Amino acid sequence: MLPRRLERVHLCALPELLEGQHGFDRRRLLQDGARHPVGRGVRARRGRGPARRHPLLRRPEIPRQRHVVTLHHPPGSTGHRAFAEQLFREYEDITLPLHGRLSAQDKRDGSAVTEADQAASAHVLRRLVAHTPEIGVISEEEAESYLPTARRQWAIDPLDGTASFARGLPVWGLGMGLIDGPTPVSGYLHFPVPRQTFIYEDGTALLNGEPMPVRPGSLAADTLNIMITAIHDVIDVRRVEGYRLHNLGSNLYHLMMLAAGRCDAIITGPCYLWDIAPALPFTRALGHVERYLDGSTLDLADLLKPDYGFPVRQPMLIGPTDIVEELITRLA
Repeated sequence: MLPRRLERVHLCALPELLEGQHGFDRRRLLQDGARHPVGRGVRARRGRGPARRHPLLRRPEIPRQRHVVTLHHPPGSTGHRAFAEQLFREYEDITLPLHGRLSAQDKRDGSAVTEADQAASAHVLRRLVAHTPEIGVISEEEAESYLPTARRQWAIDPLDGTASFARGLPVWGLGMGLIDGPTPVSGYLHFPVPRQTFIYEDGTALLNGEPMPVRPGSLAADTLNIMITAIHDVIDVRRVEGYRLHNLGSNLYHLMMLAAGRCDAIITGPCYLWDIAPALPFTRALGHVERYLDGSTLDLADLLKPDYGFPVRQPMLIGPTDIVEELITRLA
């Protein structure tokens, strides 16, 4: 979490204040990068390659403000909350000093990547492998998965909302989902600037350590809203009547707002396993469904193949069954 004295600072001022105030372990970052070379991941392979190293990554070393604690994972244990919370603090050390200060590179699939994505991915991968060496890891930024044939897999998006991160906008973060076979069982997500940590473990959903809020039973019509990604080229959003449409820049954050009862459904364009897996334990626990635009049901096993992407190039809707079916009818 952010230092207490920064709690009341306007979000736009965060990048300047965090430089030199928030621990940024350059040596650890570069060591991680040596073990897991940046620029080899799914994002980098589809784009133009990594940019030149940003000057912030070459500045004199800043004394470490936090001691990294290795939390051991007892055999047979299912709880990862303490580990995840420690990892989220380390993640802030890497990403917050660079927020809004890096240029993004375009990829062939039209999305963006920064050196912060790659540095965060290398660190998270190293920590997960040390914490749960028996569990595979599928990361957006890694060309090869760790233990790709293991039954249990971590699906991670090291920086969901890269475009927002690069432009200094507030909604971006880390998502980690634990999958057992084709079933999402646990989710761990952290969004540093909004100061929100979501954890789903052993059937319990938490927001900042407290039970997740639920959708109110009665809502004013003007507050009904659906969160969308870049879907305008595949559906006519004018058909979505009766709802406000919002795009906050992070698919995982949209899903967490659905799980927290702050939106009524989400519509996402064709995406990848790591864009939804960390959030699915939350939404499925509420009885929400996933449907492609043609009405077919998501089978997560389809996303565990070749490139971990949607097998069909069409949008998907997630939310309560009645709302999703109504929207599919309107958009058909």
